[in-house]
Amino acid sequence: MGVALLLMAGCEPMSDSEQRYFESREFDADHQQAMMQSAMEWNSVDGAIELVKATDAPEGEGGTIEEWIQRERAGIQGDVMFPRWEGRRLGTHRFEVRYTHTVIDFDYHIEKSGYAWEVDTMLKAVAGPTVLDPAELEPRARVAPLREPLDETLEGLDFE
Repeated sequence: MGVALLLMAGCEPMSDSEQRYFESREFDADHQQAMMQSAMEWNSVDGAIELVKATDAPEGEGGTIEEWIQRERAGIQGDVMFPRWEGRRLGTHRFEVRYTHTVIDFDYHIEKSGYAWEVDTMLKAVAGPTVLDPAELEPRARVAPLREPLDETLEGLDFE
């Protein structure tokens, strides 16, 4: 660092104020780089999920969202199956994070439920939870693409 500072200052020794100025600029650059690194680490689906899990639970519940979810699961009558945290990107720094599970009660009724959060990883802001509508959690039917018969598609093509 000292050699670079001497070259920048032109061969003359720097004054104390110049030395402090360059040291503060270096500190600012290091601080900015650390902030950018932190933002990049959080700016992923996994980062958004971890941010939600570490956020304070809804008012009056205490602990983190992850702890609150565990308490919610422990209070369910029946078997809790397929607990899943998943997320999807909505924008550059915006994500939707979902927690879902399936409950099979003692009468063998199956019900899916879950919560969703909106996350801004740049601001480290989490909005929610929103209770998911069970209809949103049902698997979607796959529709086979329409296909034309091969004979009609190849008709009129010259393969010679």
